[in-house]
Amino acid sequence: MYLFMFVHMFLYACALLTHLCPRMLRAAAGVATNATIAEDDYFSSTGQFRVDNGATAALRDSLLYKLSYHRFDTVFTEPGKPSGYDRVRRSEIARKRIRLTRFKEVYTSENWVVRVYELVKASNIV
Repeated sequence: MYLFMFVHMFLYACALLTHLCPRMLRAAAGVATNATIAEDDYFSSTGQFRVDNGATAALRDSLLYKLSYHRFDTVFTEPGKPSGYDRVRRSEIARKRIRLTRFKEVYTSENWVVRVYELVKASNIV
């Protein structure tokens, strides 16, 4: 099974996390019966959707964040900036060295516009 992840990292159109994630959160919160998803958990105290050190723990621990920024700390996007610098948000990502346990990266396009992950079968499942 493949999980297709379209993430625009280097282009100005890469506002996926900023624009799409809040919509995904609203949709998930609307259908969640146990109300474990709260949109406010993903925004900073000032109401911003941040991916740097101001990002909330809920966002940094989310699957979307992990799949979006997996191996991003190995990339230098702009001269004079540290690795893992998100040019669109003009900040260094908060969480580096993201380790995936349930997914394996299968493909990432040259500009990280398209990312494909494979779901890894758990060893304890027959």
